[in-house]
Amino acid sequence: MSIKLLLVCSPLLVGALPAQVMNLNPFPGFGDETCIAGDLLSGGGQRDVLFSDTGNSSTVAGSVGVWFTEGASFTIINDPQAFPPALFGRALANVGFVDGDAVEDFAVGAPGSGRVYIYSGSTLAVIRTITGGAGVNFGWSIVNVGNVNGVAGNEIAVGSPGSNTVSVCDCTTGAILYSFASTALGQFGTSLAASGNTLAVGAPFNTNLAGYVRVFSLGSTSATSLATLVRGVSNERFGFSVAAIGDLTGDSNTEFAVLAPGARTVHVFNRVTPTVAMSSFNYGTGATQLGRVAALGDVDGDGRGDFAATDNQNLRIFTTPTNSTLSVIAQMSGSSTTGFTGGIATGPDVRGMGTTDLITARMNATPLQSEIQVSPLASHLSLPNPPTLQLRPNSVRPTLGSTFQLTATDNSGTGFIFLLGDLAPRTPVSFGNGTAFVTAGTAVTLNAGASPLVTNVTIPTTVSSLYVGLIFQALVIPASGPWIVSNGILSRAGSF
Repeated sequence: MSIKLLLVCSPLLVGALPAQVMNLNPFPGFGDETCIAGDLLSGGGQRDVLFSDTGNSSTVAGSVGVWFTEGASFTIINDPQAFPPALFGRALANVGFVDGDAVEDFAVGAPGSGRVYIYSGSTLAVIRTITGGAGVNFGWSIVNVGNVNGVAGNEIAVGSPGSNTVSVCDCTTGAILYSFASTALGQFGTSLAASGNTLAVGAPFNTNLAGYVRVFSLGSTSATSLATLVRGVSNERFGFSVAAIGDLTGDSNTEFAVLAPGARTVHVFNRVTPTVAMSSFNYGTGATQLGRVAALGDVDGDGRGDFAATDNQNLRIFTTPTNSTLSVIAQMSGSSTTGFTGGIATGPDVRGMGTTDLITARMNATPLQSEIQVSPLASHLSLPNPPTLQLRPNSVRPTLGSTFQLTATDNSGTGFIFLLGDLAPRTPVSFGNGTAFVTAGTAVTLNAGASPLVTNVTIPTTVSSLYVGLIFQALVIPASGPWIVSNGILSRAGSF
């Protein structure tokens, strides 16, 4: 039987805006750190964004802002102790569900007073206070490490670079489970990154400011050292920022992106060869000697984790190649005063489509305001269904103005094929032999032909709404029996 295929697409194909921006006026100092939180105060169904102004003076305790992303409103949380210089907001982390309700909670570090506060996402009230000592900068860095002690709830690792110590703390009880130190010093605990129970700890200020990163396996009562990542280059401050970017080599070990701002470089390291970088990138002499790194997941569809890095002036999205040179997928530039001068964070997209968002801050973007940006990352996601009818995109990311290909292939040879599309997201329902992710009543036919049918889809360059994507799905209608549905493809247009 000759098999034909019909491609149908929603008429509302409008891509996505480059970024959703919150202008904070008159608050030019906000943006020291950023974080994607849950849907705080049980709000409008979207994740919200945290950002901080640590004060950085002897008279200001610091504060944290909460941006409710459904609109343009925000509220400010001040240091509970009103203790300058508490540096309240120096670290922010989503800690999951601590107080038993359905809203994710978050942690705020105040290293000047030696405290970490756990806040309820549903009330924005303090529900736990973890105290580790004001003289050691406890709370300078925080990362969610999941459940390492086997008891319900998540734990966090907290850096105390003043004592070269990291503590693993129970968010539910507020207890410090255990701590471990580094005799190599270097303000160990300045930066943290975690993947499962693997923790990387940066110490950028050791002898000659060369810096190092130590990798640990976290257990229920202690941490085991696995490797020390080091280059030994004076004054480069290797480990100033670190990100866990996933297993790039297939050896079941997490690789790490490590910033060395003194040398204006970023490196990818594997703990199996801890003194030799897998790949590197040099920003050049025009870059300033600051910045952050953050893991993005697989942005370009090559099966390898990617990451973002700032140099206080530029934001770059890096793909991780198999050779020794890092490649830049995309770049956004600014000046040394209006560039990416603040925190950078990634996490689940605020719209809840199962993709990733990148949060960046431009402190002092103008003399009177700072800017917090939510940038959607372009992605194709496969939504599961029986495998006899397959729908696949090519590896091109659906960015603004780009064209990507969809190929539908029928392996059953049973009948006519339709390829449907709809505005995302949709709530899937039972349909035929699987699940329908699209609603045919709102679809428009774009193409028809024999299987396999390859069809180009173009994202416009001029768009009118944020976080819009398309869901595509193939459908076989046999001469008899139930209709056969393919996997779905969610193509989310993004900034990168």
